[in-house]
Amino acid sequence: MALEDEAVSIRSFQSQIIPGLRQIEPYSRPVIGAITGEPDEIVARRAQARGLRRALLTRTDAPHLHAALDGTVLHRQIGGPAVMQAQLVELYKVARSDNVTIQHLSFDVGAHAGLEGRFVRCCPSRQAPAPPPARFRS
Repeated sequence: MALEDEAVSIRSFQSQIIPGLRQIEPYSRPVIGAITGEPDEIVARRAQARGLRRALLTRTDAPHLHAALDGTVLHRQIGGPAVMQAQLVELYKVARSDNVTIQHLSFDVGAHAGLEGRFVRCCPSRQAPAPPPARFRS
């Protein structure tokens, strides 16, 4: 996505799933399939494309990703136990990167800004004029 490519920081709140930029392919396939209802071959292509987006956070001028995850995200068994374990291991590894911050919103937190669902905020490059940050749904 162009907004992600140009961003110096990406702030995300996810109430149901791991952020798309951090999903491994075996996790993203059932997510995309459940959301779109498309045939398996189209879902596979979309999951592969989502996987290519992951490279964004490893490039030299990578943006900072700040992902806040609702407690349900870490407990929802998407793709089964083995896929979920691999996804959580990947999330743990990437959370150790300098340009990634992952926060967990525990169940005991009451009302919060993400109650109506997920949101992503991409903040544009510091060299560009400063329009308001763009928001989109992944």
